[in-house]
Amino acid sequence: MAMHLFCFAVVNVVSCGVIELRNEPTCSPGDNYFAAGPKCNNFFSCRDGVLEIVECRWDFLWNDTIKRCDAPENVQCE
Repeated sequence: MAMHLFCFAVVNVVSCGVIELRNEPTCSPGDNYFAAGPKCNNFFSCRDGVLEIVECRWDFLWNDTIKRCDAPENVQCE
């Protein structure tokens, strides 16, 4: 089980959190992006073999069909 710390800053305000990953994926060669969990507000980014968890901006959610963050009304999320 892996723990990943993520932070983002908006005009002198920093918000951080820890996301617990039970089955952390591995990166294959090339760039890949895929869902990170049931909340849909973040996704995995694999770039040059480096795995990162990225949070969608604003109120957008990860749309695994088009492989990008999208408006909530366009995303089917649990």
